[in-house]
Amino acid sequence: MPASCLLEIEFLLSPEKQREFAQSLELLEDRGEPHHLLWISKWLDLQELERYTELDQFRVLMGGLRLLTTIVDCRIVTLDTSNELAPAPDSVSDA
Repeated sequence: MPASCLLEIEFLLSPEKQREFAQSLELLEDRGEPHHLLWISKWLDLQELERYTELDQFRVLMGGLRLLTTIVDCRIVTLDTSNELAPAPDSVSDA
């Protein structure tokens, strides 16, 4: 079953921390700018993603990002009825 929503966290990472930090995350994409990265997590439904954001595992991830990076954006994107991705009404902004 394909993902119906994504959690995207966009952040800036200093060069000295980039290799170590990037190796700890599985889904990491270069945004085409130096040290500008995007972590994407795919979920089957919004409720499952919302449950994940309440877990300690997610809080540890966000704590690490806040400590080691500059978070540019954190958003939930959902699949609308036309199969186009659209921002969720209540994106995670400060979980």
